[in-house]
Amino acid sequence: MVFEVEETLNVNLQFRSLESLIQTITTDLISLNQQHEFMAYLDGDTGRIEHLKSDLLAFAHRKGIYDQVRFIGKDGAEKIRVNYSQKGTYWVPEQDLQNKKNRYYFTDTIGLERGQFFISQFDLNIEQGQVEKPNKPMIRFGTPAFDDQGRKRGVLIFNYLGKALIDEFKSISSAGSNRAMLVNAQGYWLIGPEPELEWGFMFETTTDNT
Repeated sequence: MVFEVEETLNVNLQFRSLESLIQTITTDLISLNQQHEFMAYLDGDTGRIEHLKSDLLAFAHRKGIYDQVRFIGKDGAEKIRVNYSQKGTYWVPEQDLQNKKNRYYFTDTIGLERGQFFISQFDLNIEQGQVEKPNKPMIRFGTPAFDDQGRKRGVLIFNYLGKALIDEFKSISSAGSNRAMLVNAQGYWLIGPEPELEWGFMFETTTDNT
């Protein structure tokens, strides 16, 4: 009975931790969506772009949990992208931006209404059609962006670095009597009994989800 109570408490703690994370990220999305410089950009004031660049760089660097912060236009083309790196957060130049119109996170987010959010499955980052090594667990969060006239201009997408979530899950589970494990909705190991069994679904496809 003591064991059952202990493990139930651990599971509840993990659940509350995940709830808190989702609340933090959706709050960040709302804040950026309402940020003055970003709203001016959506309204066509391109003269504010340098201020917006500075704000986004500072935001991504300060938060330290987003691999990418992006605004993607209604046509699926990346318009703004900031990449986070421990070596330095940087603004991706226009010539390196990509079109993401066929990516699931874009198509699922662009159809949402104001105030709604998209949360992707937990998967691994892919670069150039290959799973990035070492593994980089990722969750994508998105919300549509509207200008002052209420016109949908595109979507905001945050690529959340999932390693911190996994580390916290393991830390909480280590307080219990047994090691906790985690599977996704399809039954694949995300945290499994052996590292080589984890993320198996990512090695059955080479779809670029970055």
